[in-house]
Formats: sequence, C-alpha cells, structure tokens
Amino acid sequence: MSQATHQATPTSRSAAVAAARDFWRTFFSGPVRDNVVRGRGGGVPGATTAIVGLLAFAVAALAVLAGPNLAALPTLPGEATLGSDTRPGHPVTIPVLAFPVLTGLLVVSVFAGVFGAAYARTWLAIAASILVTLPTILIAGDAWVFRELAWQGWVSLPAAALLTPAIWLLRRFRPPPTIVQPMAAALAALVVVPAAIGLTTAYTQPGLSGGVALLGQGLERTLTLLALVVAPVAILAGAGAVSFARTVTGFLTRTLARALPDKPRALAGVVVLVLAGDLFAVVRRFLDADLSWRLGVRTVVAGLLLAGVVRWWRWATRGIAESADDVEAGASTGAPVMAILLTAIVAPAAVAYVAATLEAAVTDGIHLVGFATTVASALGHSWVGSVYGTTVGLTLIGLSAFTARGHPGVLLAWLGVAGSVLLVLTQWNTWLDSPAWGAFDTADVARAAVIFVTLELASAGVRWRRQGRPPTPDWLATALTALILIAFVLHGGFVNDPFAPILGFTGVGLVFFGVIWGFVTSGGHAAATGLAGLGRTTILIAYAVLTTTLVAWGSITGSDIAGSASGTFADAGRNILGTTLLTCFLAVWLDRLTNPAELTNAADVTDPADVSQPSRPRPQVGYRLGHPVRP
Repeated sequence: MSQATHQATPTSRSAAVAAARDFWRTFFSGPVRDNVVRGRGGGVPGATTAIVGLLAFAVAALAVLAGPNLAALPTLPGEATLGSDTRPGHPVTIPVLAFPVLTGLLVVSVFAGVFGAAYARTWLAIAASILVTLPTILIAGDAWVFRELAWQGWVSLPAAALLTPAIWLLRRFRPPPTIVQPMAAALAALVVVPAAIGLTTAYTQPGLSGGVALLGQGLERTLTLLALVVAPVAILAGAGAVSFARTVTGFLTRTLARALPDKPRALAGVVVLVLAGDLFAVVRRFLDADLSWRLGVRTVVAGLLLAGVVRWWRWATRGIAESADDVEAGASTGAPVMAILLTAIVAPAAVAYVAATLEAAVTDGIHLVGFATTVASALGHSWVGSVYGTTVGLTLIGLSAFTARGHPGVLLAWLGVAGSVLLVLTQWNTWLDSPAWGAFDTADVARAAVIFVTLELASAGVRWRRQGRPPTPDWLATALTALILIAFVLHGGFVNDPFAPILGFTGVGLVFFGVIWGFVTSGGHAAATGLAGLGRTTILIAYAVLTTTLVAWGSITGSDIAGSASGTFADAGRNILGTTLLTCFLAVWLDRLTNPAELTNAADVTDPADVSQPSRPRPQVGYRLGHPVRP
C-alpha cells in the first residue's frame, strides 16, 4: 500500500467523524441546547412543567401518526359513530379512549399555558391568555348547556371565565414557581375536568354503545372552531419546510467542503454538476408546460422580484453583517407575525361563531347565529382576500422602509420582503387567476435564481480563464449552497414533505412536527432569559400540545381539523412564507456572489475543521455606495 494511501485513510476517517458530529449538532443537540439555555430559572417546578408538557406533546404526536390507522379501524362495541355537523353525511367515529386522552392533553396545555403566562413578556402573556381561554370557554359552554343533567356544568364555565383574571393576578404578585405550579395545575383541572365529566354524564345513553359517552356534534363543532388556533402553525409549515431544506443544504455543503479541502477545481466541478441538474429541471419544466411563454412570464416576474429584493436587502441591512443565520433569526419573529396577520382575515368569523356558541349555551338564544353566518359569507368573497392581502403587503413595505431609514435591521428587511411577496402573489392571483396562467409559487423564484447564479458562475469562469485566479473556496461554497437549496425547491416534493422519501406514510405529520419542534427549540433567537425565557418556553409547549392535539383529534375522527391544518392555511404558508424565506436566503447569497472581493467567510460554510452550529454573524462592516467596506 502506498504512503499516500496511508496518509489518506486517517484524513478520510476524521472527515467522516467530523461530518457525523456536525450532523448531530445541526439537527439535534444544537437546537435543544439553545432552548435549554433560555429556559433556566424555574428550578424543579420549571423543569417538571416543561417535561410534562413535552411528554403530552409526544402522546399527541403519536396520535397524529397513528390517526389514519385508527380512523380506518372498524367501529367496535363501546364506540360512537355520529353524524357530522360540519360535513353532512360524513360519519365521525370516536374511539373509547379518545375523549379521556383529549381531556388529559387539554389539562396539560392549559396548565403549561397558565404557568408560562405568569412569567413571560406582556405580549406573550396576552397570547397565552387567549390560548388557554378559547378552548376552555367553548368546551365549558357545551357543559353549561347540560348543567341541569350534570352539576359539573355549573363549575366549569365560571372557572373558565376566571382563567384570565387569575393569570394577571399571578403576574401582578409574581409568586415563585413553587407556588405558581400547583395553582396553575389546580386551575387547569378545575376548568377542564368538570366540563369533561359533565359532557360524559350528559351524553351517556344507557343501552347505546355500551353506555359509553356519545360526544356528539356539539363537541365536533367546538373543536372545528378551534381550527383558528391551528391556522398559524399550519401557515408556518411552509416556512418550516424551506428552513429545514436550508439546514440540510448547509450540512451537505459543509460536508463537501471538508471532503474537498484546498481543492477549488474539485469544488468547482461539484458546483457545475449541481448547476447542470438545476438547469435540466428548469428546461424540463418549460418543455412540459402547455404554454411555456406563460411560464416564462412567471419566471420574469419572479426575477424582477428577486432583483428588487437583493437591492432592498442590501439597503435595509446596511452596516449589519448579515448571514443566512440572521435570515433565520428574522424569520423567528417575522414568520409568526405574518402567520397571525394571515390568520386574522378569518378571525371575525371565528369570533362571531364563538359568540353565537356562547349565546346558545348561556341563554339558549340564536340571535347571533345569523350574524355569524353573514360575516362568514362576506369573508368568503375573493375580493375580500385580495383587498386584505394588498393592504397588508403595502403596509408592511411602507412601515419597514420608513423604519429602516433610521434603524436598519434584519427583521425589518425580512418583513419588507414578506410584504413584497404577499403583494406580488395577491396581484397575480387577482388578475391572472385562470388555470392557464398557473399559480405564482416558490418554484418560480427558484427558476429565476438559477438564471442569476448561472450568470454569476459564467462571469467567474471568464475571470478565472483570463486572470488565472480561481474563485475562492468560500465563494464557490456560497454558490453551491444556493444551488443545492434551489434543487430542493425545484423538487417540490421535498419542500412539501422532506420526510416523504423515507417515511411517506406520515404524510404531512413530520413536517407539522418540524414546525412545532422549531417553536419549542426556538429559544436561540429569543432575547428573554431566566423566568421570562422559561415562561416563553412553556407557552410554546402549551401551544404545541394544543395544536397537535387538535390535529390528532381530526385525524382520528375524520373531522375538519386535519383538513384545516394541511389545506388552505398550509398552502398559504408555503406560497407566502416559504417564498419569503427562500427569497431572503437567495438575496444574502446573491449579494455575496456579486461582490466576490468582499467575501472572506461563507456564513453557511465555516472552516472545514469547525463543526459547530452553522456560523455566527460576522463582524460589522461599513458601507460605501451600497458595498461593504471593512474597517
């Protein structure tokens, strides 16, 4: 065996070990470590609250995975098959253990939400108050209807009404976690358990289904109204899928950089191969299109959007060293803001239906039913969505530009891009909504980006040939990162469900869990520490438990919850937030590719020996005529 072979073996082995360590830190230990750091300060009560919440989330997650199989099982003795109010003629099968498990998970969600709201920042405490009050008021309202049959109905609704005042009293006096934890547990149990017992007692029909509770259409309607709670996380699934694709892209690029150290020609060869694959996908899509010129129009519009975003990003982040990690940090705040704004369009109808439900429960009146139906019908018109989308888009662009004049920042840049994407999508779908034109989506931006990167690579190749200077490895790594992410996007199945090739039976499940996991482990981008960080973490866990429980219920019973999570809202999130996140990533990378002389580090490809979490922000730089100048 030659000496070269003897020397290559240890290097290859160390590269493989480094890649395995990077894989573990990138996908598992890094996100968990960041979150744990932010959640300190609660001692044993804080730790046990988080652990109980995560265990409840695990139960709900398993229910989502097993939901389709459970729903497909034949109805057994002791189970109820009921008509559906939301979909006439569609039976709803409720397994024997479904309602007790639902009750237990709701108790944990309310418990974690109350505990976290006692310490979290004010705006998050307001969101938590709504989060714990909405489901409990609705379920307690159903129990109140049957208070004459089950005395527990007299307890649950008043207790649910006291949740929000109790939260703000806890915030006012700030008792330690050792006191807040049992109080939060008692409040959750006092609200949810009597309502569950009251409903069970009221719906128990001796001689039917073995005397097991018949949790009829009222419960299904209540849970369907809670689809509004699921909507934000369903919208975030779009950005979550692109974010996961970027994480995979960074890992692959770092692995290739380790395998090809100090070999720019080999790295350039890999870049050319990936570029060829992207170009092949673009050409094949044009050949498959019925009217390729219309696809070309979409690509041109996407190119104009991308070019404008590159210039906007350079201006809005001037004086700030931005990287793809910073894009993720901006998305950690900007994406939830966008999700709430997109969900807000259906909020009036949901609030009207909740009010009508409470009116029927408390007074037996139906005066608000007609009003709720009118509101829902009005919001169903397409022009309402067009006006709302245009207004939100222009407002975000205007406010971001006005604020960035004196206070540039990544979040403002991100929100400006989100407003631009929303505006373009809204106008396209308003004026060119025929099937012949097709929908403007993330793949259009990816096709335009292929053209931009191809031009930059061709320019770099010409410089290489004329001047004899190859591009720096960092420049090539940036190009490779962009091309790999583009390849993932062009292969739409990966962005829609990146786990489908391995675990296709899960459907949307693991993408949904990825978004929830991102919520629970998002402490690395949060400014709150100590008890405020603990409150943030437990509120996110409460939200994760509630939303996953609702999706699991819909998956098992066949109600509309699962459709809401994976349907309209998820498509909106994929088109708007996914496109926004992709465009922001490409803006950062294209800015570097067009300024190769300034590129000293690739933020997504650190030194091959560095296998820590993907890079930290670079030192700040000054700007002259729109180009960075290092001090």
